[in-house]
Amino acid sequence: MSFCCYASEGDVADVTNEQWRRAAKQHRCCECGVKIEVGDWHQYTTMLYDRHWYDYRTCEPCADLRESLDSVTCVPYEGLADAFTDWLTHGPNTVMKVKEGSHAARLAPSYFLEEED
Repeated sequence: MSFCCYASEGDVADVTNEQWRRAAKQHRCCECGVKIEVGDWHQYTTMLYDRHWYDYRTCEPCADLRESLDSVTCVPYEGLADAFTDWLTHGPNTVMKVKEGSHAARLAPSYFLEEED
């Protein structure tokens, strides 16, 4: 489970429930927009923030990336691309490139993409 349960940048949710589910119907990942197909495992998160309920569905690769980045910075839901870009720009390995065609390439700006041979 993520340690940072943000509904938006800097706003901590009052209640958070995060679990892994198999999709009963098709959904879209809240981070990269990829289709989560029926039967796919995905992370389902519900939050109560400012007296309103929000829910987020995240594909497995994006959930794994969010968990990795949570050790460095808090990543708000629907903010993974910005957090990943910030980490690529200011992180410990600022010369890192993202392999073109990889799942992470969906979230990184094109200038971070490593050209394929």
